[in-house]
Amino acid sequence: MRRLKVMQVIGQMEVGGIEKLAAVIAERCSGDRFCISVCALGGDGPLRQELEKGGVASFCLGKRPGLDWRIVLRLSRLLRSEKVSVLHTHHVGALIYGVPAAVLSGVKRVIHTEHSHDALDDNPRLRVLLRLLARRASTVVCVADEVASYLEGVVGVPRGKLQVLRNGVDTELFRPGLMDEPLWSGLVVGTVGRLDPLKDHLTLLRAFRLLVERVPNIKLVVVGDGPLRGELEAASRGLGIGDRVAFLGRRSDIARLLRGMHVFVLSSVKEGLPLALLEAMASGVPVVATNVGGVPQVVQDRHTGILCPPGEPVELAQSIHQLILDEELRRRVAANARSLVEHSYSLKAMLSGYESLYAAAANGTGGAH
Repeated sequence: MRRLKVMQVIGQMEVGGIEKLAAVIAERCSGDRFCISVCALGGDGPLRQELEKGGVASFCLGKRPGLDWRIVLRLSRLLRSEKVSVLHTHHVGALIYGVPAAVLSGVKRVIHTEHSHDALDDNPRLRVLLRLLARRASTVVCVADEVASYLEGVVGVPRGKLQVLRNGVDTELFRPGLMDEPLWSGLVVGTVGRLDPLKDHLTLLRAFRLLVERVPNIKLVVVGDGPLRGELEAASRGLGIGDRVAFLGRRSDIARLLRGMHVFVLSSVKEGLPLALLEAMASGVPVVATNVGGVPQVVQDRHTGILCPPGEPVELAQSIHQLILDEELRRRVAANARSLVEHSYSLKAMLSGYESLYAAAANGTGGAH
């Protein structure tokens, strides 16, 4: 049987949530039915090495900062040379280049996934552009109900075009257990994510400074890299907690590191449905997360975790401290969170959803349902 050729387009070859999802789709969807590649608008990066290890074809288009219309021609040529049948864009930036490239190359089937709406909130022109370009997509996938509501109510994408397909994680890889070698002799508070302004690690550092005053033997482990790393390392020293904060950078052993954490914290000011949060919940780590985007869909306060408002270090510190003090609460929310992810956010369900969308699009029957 001839395999259906699908090309995913992402912004860059970094190892963030969107990029990680694209890699999982490419590597784990049925290899008998689909041949899925990944193309970055920007330049080379660490994700490309991971894709090559997994046997996934990858491409980089070398996009310059700002609008770079050369990318449309480069992408259209690539789509033709690779004989792509279905184009799958991630985030509105990829859609802007993907739709005209699909038109030029004759690719008739486009699927678009919108992971959050932070880029759209303060940009009405971008919202108009998304609404217009979405007409060319057979389906616009939203990773959370909250994202779908925003695209319908604020952007104006017709409801019939939208389909909610929740992010999923591998619950066999991300599972409860003990780390082979502890990260720290005492309590470990941890976070995983790209070090950029939307993740608001500065609020987490300020909250942790308050925690250090109450909990003597505690460490903060920050996993991930990004443009703010130097600034955040300097901030930790300025707050007097430099010796209590470990910046581990980009890591490939996330599942192992999560098993070494006692509390996981998501301090973001904007989110869709973050994979790192789902991975922590699947790993049986009790979570404290900010009440933003699609997060309340999975973190039900005091049932599957603790919710707190964004940008509030005092309340964030209090929420983390509450979990540290209450062992029964930690156990209960961790068990409930693991159960929720197993039943509603499995990798198998997510991959099956994308496989169905690809097949339907190729057959000309694509559309939300």
